[in-house]
Amino acid sequence: MSWESNETKKPCPCGAGTYTVIDRSDDWGRFETSWRMDCPICSNTYSLYTYDYYNSGLREQGHKWVQTEIYDRSIELKRRAKATKEAAVCLSKERYLPVLEEVFRKSSKKAIWQALNANIKWYKSLGTFYKHTKNQEKREYLSELFNHSDLASVLKVANAKDEEVERLLSNSSALESEAEALLHG
Repeated sequence: MSWESNETKKPCPCGAGTYTVIDRSDDWGRFETSWRMDCPICSNTYSLYTYDYYNSGLREQGHKWVQTEIYDRSIELKRRAKATKEAAVCLSKERYLPVLEEVFRKSSKKAIWQALNANIKWYKSLGTFYKHTKNQEKREYLSELFNHSDLASVLKVANAKDEEVERLLSNSSALESEAEALLHG
């Protein structure tokens, strides 16, 4: 089985040279794309930004040449956003995991699943929940709820309003927005 390659030259951002897009595919329907900067001027001043996006429900990859200083700044902003989210998760877990444990202290696994599923998109099926939590203590699977993607819903279940956590999440979101604005202008 062999890979077929197709190279396309395109004008670089400065206009003085080119970059090459290399598309490869094989008989099994696999494909890959790589970009290579050929221009010596742009190779020192631009970085390749690769991102995922959805087109008609399918995940695709996009590529874009971005000035290196802007690219580096956006990477730093994303790093700070991630660290801020992680701080919010750790703080929430520290403060509200004991609260959740108390809320569900006398509850069966089924009752916990029902209460959580009403507020958090967690396990769609009770059977899957049982399977995944079979060998876990209550504290372990309640601890898994604390992640940045649905932290607000977890706090709602714990009946908690925490300004510090909300501020951290808001700051994280602002940093992410700033990074995306730099990259997608």
